[in-house]
Amino acid sequence: MSHTPQPGIIIQMMEARQACRDLMGLMVEENNGLTRNSTHEVETRLQLKKRLALRLEKLLADIKSQRADFRGNREVENLAVRLAEEIAVFQDIAAKNELMLRAAHRLRADVVAVIRDTIEASQPRVQTYNAHGASTVGTAGTTVVATTV
Repeated sequence: MSHTPQPGIIIQMMEARQACRDLMGLMVEENNGLTRNSTHEVETRLQLKKRLALRLEKLLADIKSQRADFRGNREVENLAVRLAEEIAVFQDIAAKNELMLRAAHRLRADVVAVIRDTIEASQPRVQTYNAHGASTVGTAGTTVVATTV
């Protein structure tokens, strides 16, 4: 039993596939930028990445809500299978992207920690004497405030 295809659902599936491809391309570019330590590329693409992700989520939610309407329609079901295949590839790329972003974040945190430790180690030491002649050694009082990136 084959139903007449709903033009709206077909258009939504095609748009979802395109949004998925665009998002995958953006993530691949972002991963390449991360390997070159180009955080500027990541930041400039962030808004576009958010918009594409929201668009894809909305399209997928709309498509899922119409699932019962296109059961039995081979054309739409074939489009759904191709979309599902692209989503699987997208999820793999998204997992790699998340791993790359976490690694970049960890690397930056480690660099900041090394810089902070170096500054603390190179600070002049102050030696003072109290009223009883005992000496105390400390830093000059300058510290680096830890920040999160």
